[in-house]
Amino acid sequence: MKQGETIFLIACSVKGYELACRLREELRRDPRNAFRQVECKVKCRRLPGLSEERPLTECVGEWFGRADALVFFCAVGIAVRSIAPYLGHKSRDPAVVAVDEAGRFSVSLLSGHHGGANRLAEEIADLLGAQAVITTATDREGKFAVDVFAQKNGLVVTDWELAKRVSVELLEGRSVGFCTGPAVRISGDRLPDGLVLETEDGGGRKESLQILISNRAPEDGSGRRPEGRPRERILQLVPANIYLGIGCRKGADVQSIEQAVTKALCQAGVLPQAAAGVASIDRKAQEPGLAAFCEAWGLPFQNYTVEELRLVQGSESSSRFVEQVTGVDNVCERSALAVS
Repeated sequence: MKQGETIFLIACSVKGYELACRLREELRRDPRNAFRQVECKVKCRRLPGLSEERPLTECVGEWFGRADALVFFCAVGIAVRSIAPYLGHKSRDPAVVAVDEAGRFSVSLLSGHHGGANRLAEEIADLLGAQAVITTATDREGKFAVDVFAQKNGLVVTDWELAKRVSVELLEGRSVGFCTGPAVRISGDRLPDGLVLETEDGGGRKESLQILISNRAPEDGSGRRPEGRPRERILQLVPANIYLGIGCRKGADVQSIEQAVTKALCQAGVLPQAAAGVASIDRKAQEPGLAAFCEAWGLPFQNYTVEELRLVQGSESSSRFVEQVTGVDNVCERSALAVS
C-alpha cells in the first residue's frame, strides 16, 4: 500500500480493543508496515477509561481527515454509517478496512486501490490469521487496475471517469492502448494483460482507449493529439517528477507565487500535476507565502544552506545581485537541482 503517516485502529468493544492492540503490536514488528504512527482509538462503554466521550460518527469525522487509513474492529454496518457523512473521492479518501471482533474477516471498504485498502486488508488478514475480503471487480477478475498501477509508479490520475472506462474495457475483454512519454520509467518488465503498446507518433495498433504516461501538456489546443485520437479517449497519467526551485522577495504572497509557478510550468509545457516538491534556500524556510503555496499544492518543502547550494553541479544561471544578497549566485536553479 502507499507510504503513509498515520493509521487509526478503532475498537467498538472489549474484544475489538484486544484485537486492535494485537494488530498494533504486529504492525510495529512487520517490515511491510508503511505507517509511522499507529494509534488505538476506543468507543466502548465497557472501557470507560479509554473510550471517547463523543459519538463515534463525530470522532470519525475528525480522524477521517487526519489518517491515511482507518481500521474498524466492529460490524461492517457500524463502520459504514460512521464514515458515510465524510466520503469524498477515491483520490482523497483514506483507506478503510473493517475487521470483525472475532478476527475472522478483514474487509476492504473504501479506497481499495488508490488508498491501498485492498492491500492493507490482505496484510491485516495475514497478521491476524484472518481471511481478506476484496470485492473490487478488477481484483476479482484478476485484471489490470489503473489506480493501483498509478499508485505503485507515482503517477497522478487526471480523469477518474476515464479510468473507470478503462476498467470496463478490460473487464469486457477489450484491449487498451498504452504509451509512455520520454524519460518515463515504470515498474515491471512487461505490459499487463489487456494493454497494447502504442507509440507517441501514432504507430502500432489503435485501440479505442489509450493510457498515456507523460508530464507534458497536450501539444495543441484542438482537443486532439497529433496522431488524431480525441483527448476524451486518452487517459493521461502524470509522473510527479518535476521539482520546483523557488526564490521570492520577503513577504511575497501565495497568489503571486502560484501565478509565477503556473506561468513557468505552462511555458515549459508541463502539467501542474507533475510537480513533486519545492526547494529553496534555508532563509526562506519560514516564508509564509511559500509555505502556504506548498500546503495548497500538497508539496514537500526542502531547504538548503548556502554551502550546500554552492556545491550543486550543473547550474548555468548566475546573478551578482542574488549572490550579494544570499551568498550564492542563484537560488531557484540550484535548489531544484539539489532536490531532484
